[in-house]
Amino acid sequence: MVVREGRSLVPAYDTVPTGALIRGVRRNRELAGRVLLTGVVPNIEDITEADLMTAERLHQGVEIQDVMAGFRVVIGAVRRWLIDNASGFGVDSDEALQVAQTLWGLSDAFLARAAMTFRRESIAQALADEQMRAQWALELLAGTLDSRRIDHGCDLYGLDRDALYHPFCTPTLPHDQGWRVRQELGRTSSTQAGSESQAIVAPDGGRLVGVMAAPPTHCTALVGLGPPVRLEAMATAYVVAQQVLAAATLSADHGINTVDTMSWRLAVPAHEEVSRLLLARYVDPLKTQGGFGQVVLEAVDAWLDNGRSIPQTAAKIHVHVNTLRYRLARYESLVGRTLDDTETLIELSWALLARRATSNP
Repeated sequence: MVVREGRSLVPAYDTVPTGALIRGVRRNRELAGRVLLTGVVPNIEDITEADLMTAERLHQGVEIQDVMAGFRVVIGAVRRWLIDNASGFGVDSDEALQVAQTLWGLSDAFLARAAMTFRRESIAQALADEQMRAQWALELLAGTLDSRRIDHGCDLYGLDRDALYHPFCTPTLPHDQGWRVRQELGRTSSTQAGSESQAIVAPDGGRLVGVMAAPPTHCTALVGLGPPVRLEAMATAYVVAQQVLAAATLSADHGINTVDTMSWRLAVPAHEEVSRLLLARYVDPLKTQGGFGQVVLEAVDAWLDNGRSIPQTAAKIHVHVNTLRYRLARYESLVGRTLDDTETLIELSWALLARRATSNP
């Protein structure tokens, strides 16, 4: 009868097996009986029946408010039976009122414990879901997902199977920046009016990696972004994202970086033999000059960064234009190359970028 009443008052219980409901009613009825025998409402921590029932119902797809409503049905049935039969057992009205108050106290304690269990179960489930999501993204980037698992992930995480996505990666982030950067990468820009881009951001050690339909307009971390591809081609594009990040670490400290923005710089981390040659040609001769060589090299670097403008570079590094001209001339003398030569400028730019990678003084 209680099961029928529960299902009529709480439709969510229609999907719960009858046997499970009967076992739950019996457990809760026995709990009420023990409490009534002692006349003492147990502490919240001691009501293990609430843990068991709440966890069981949540795993059966019943929402917490319906779990609580179901328990009230059971307690209500017990209370009505006791009131209806009180006189037959010689229980006077004062005792009956005390019984009712004890049951309501039990109900309050039970529901408080159920709420605690719900929060714990919800957190555990959220963590499990997040771990599954992250694992799916990592395997997608590694190229180990077959078509069926890609389809399944798209259904779970709301990705468009036919859309193009960019893989991305960051360097290892300080602990206090990880959450903010994750939020920034998750807030991707709109691809169409009224439609929100999709992104999956997953932790990978101290880094963040994942896929996104469109890059955010702003990010405080350094991000390497691969070309847009279909999900089954993500592993190849992710290699490009890593190459972009490797190049970006030599010339930037934050922002979204692509093959387009990195251009020739992509080749510097990938070709160490070329870097060694150009470092020997354009950087090593300055080592014999001690501190002055460092000053000259910094002046050349600033001159290139400022479009080879003498006035702009002099203002940037706070020296007189003639001082800057002298340092540039000394550089040409030390390396035996002219800064008017196009090939020299290309090789010098490579060497200075490689110097940052190797911490070459």
